[in-house]
Amino acid sequence: MGELLGLRPYGRAFSRSDGPSFRVSWSEDLETISWNDGKLNMDQFRQLGACVHARVAAAMSRSIYGMKPQLHLEELRDRFSNQESGYSFVQDPANGLRSEYLKQ
Repeated sequence: MGELLGLRPYGRAFSRSDGPSFRVSWSEDLETISWNDGKLNMDQFRQLGACVHARVAAAMSRSIYGMKPQLHLEELRDRFSNQESGYSFVQDPANGLRSEYLKQ
């Protein structure tokens, strides 16, 4: 109990330094969320997800110059422990991605 009471002043100080809280509310039918001057219904939310997915897919395609290599993600190896300068899982011979990249 003493620890909780000790954290209370910290919580108060944090709430003052963190800025105003962001308040949202749901409609009665739970289909629309509202905040300040904005509203978003579930259909718009789903469209947002589809739009973000399409934009990310287009950006990814541009970043790899339209390549569509046949990848089996479960077989890729990335050695996070390798701290060697310039290491990339793309260059790792076990993945065979470097030759795939050069074909394009």
